[in-house]
Amino acid sequence: MEIKKTYKYRLYPSKDIAKRMEKNLEVCRRTYNDLLSINQETYLAEGKGLSKFDMNKCINHGVNAEIKSVHSQVLQTYRIGLIRRSRTFLGDSRKGNQERT
Repeated sequence: MEIKKTYKYRLYPSKDIAKRMEKNLEVCRRTYNDLLSINQETYLAEGKGLSKFDMNKCINHGVNAEIKSVHSQVLQTYRIGLIRRSRTFLGDSRKGNQERT
């Protein structure tokens, strides 16, 4: 049997870095919520959600100084998470399962 070691790290960022981290999280949160609402509107109107390419276009369309401050891979990770959650939701609803509360 193989024993795996785990390590726990704690960050102590400076005030400047902590502020930048909070700003990045806020930009990611807003971008995720914007993509979610656009995806829902598209699904209700057309019966299908946005593709990865369409979501990237939405992110690039709303590019401003705030979004440029966040690394592109971080925003793509949020987009991928949104796509996975949408597929899970649609997959569950297509199988006839009741909505979970």
